[in-house]
Amino acid sequence: MMPQTKEIQIQFSENGTDWIHPPPWVIFLIEFGYGWHHANLRQQRIAIISLPSGTPAAGLVALGALIRDLTSLETSDAIGYFEGLLRYTRQYLEKCRECTLRCHPEIRRCGYLREATGKVKDLLTRKIYYISEKSSPADRKLVLPIENGSWTIMSAERAKTLRIEDRPPITAVNDQGALSSDLYSAIIKDAPILSRNLRESFSGLALAGKSTGRRASEESYSSIHFRIGTTIHRLSELLRRYKSRY
Repeated sequence: MMPQTKEIQIQFSENGTDWIHPPPWVIFLIEFGYGWHHANLRQQRIAIISLPSGTPAAGLVALGALIRDLTSLETSDAIGYFEGLLRYTRQYLEKCRECTLRCHPEIRRCGYLREATGKVKDLLTRKIYYISEKSSPADRKLVLPIENGSWTIMSAERAKTLRIEDRPPITAVNDQGALSSDLYSAIIKDAPILSRNLRESFSGLALAGKSTGRRASEESYSSIHFRIGTTIHRLSELLRRYKSRY
């Protein structure tokens, strides 16, 4: 007889109240986000849900959508990441490297929102490199100078460990920072989470709002706690967001 896997229990608390089973409104918002599935469309689609700041509603919907994305083969920044590096390289070599207005895209009218400094960090070597002028985006060639005047051509697979400036890495090196499947599959029972997605970032889901409401939103996310099995997690922790001012 095969041993049965014990189901992980989940409990809910808001603002330090007693632990209870997640109430219907919490379940509704999470399942709404999970069920708000983006079908495989030929054209790109952008969908927006507007919710009040100062409440955890948006965060709970986002949590459900995050779990949904963990189940999809198409929700990973690794897909097309090398093309993004090549676009960054082109911007640096053709626009930003010689620009005298650093950095004022609104004055230069170059069509970009932020400067490309040409810096990338290799998460394997933990070193910062400047993209070499030997690079050729048109030929899909990304070149980094290394020690003693030599240089290396980065393959698309190897380039996954490169991090552009202050942007989040797309993959967890040696599983550092990887998500836990047990946590999210406990929230949405039987969600078919892909292990690859636990180690790779995805920027297709965003929480956005006015800066004036940001503090209230953050406080509301921190006020929500889930006890999953024997561990306790804030909603803000489960969302695992990269915070940007753009």
